[in-house]
Amino acid sequence: GTRIKAGERVMFVAWSMGRTASLWREPELFEPTRHLDRETGAFRFPHAYSFPVFLAGPRTCLGKEMAYLGAGLLLTALLQRFDIEMTRPAHEVTYDVGLTLWTKGGVFIRFRDRK
Repeated sequence: GTRIKAGERVMFVAWSMGRTASLWREPELFEPTRHLDRETGAFRFPHAYSFPVFLAGPRTCLGKEMAYLGAGLLLTALLQRFDIEMTRPAHEVTYDVGLTLWTKGGVFIRFRDRK
């Protein structure tokens, strides 16, 4: 563990936690299938605190499930209607890491109507 002195501030950075080798196998790789149950294909996380965006335990965000549902519906609608592509290769995207994560210069994507 880590000893924390009285009066010290503690915060977590979700970006860093998502790239912690003790929590994830090959954390630097983009591997969305790591979050799928191998038997059912259902979305899952190995531990509630592995993805702290909505927190966990008795103080978990009350709107978590609604946020997941809304994001899924929005993404489905966008993917049905548009072909989406990045305007520059993903490996060229760089980040400013702090309390929040920013992309240097932004990330630009192009939406084209599906035919």
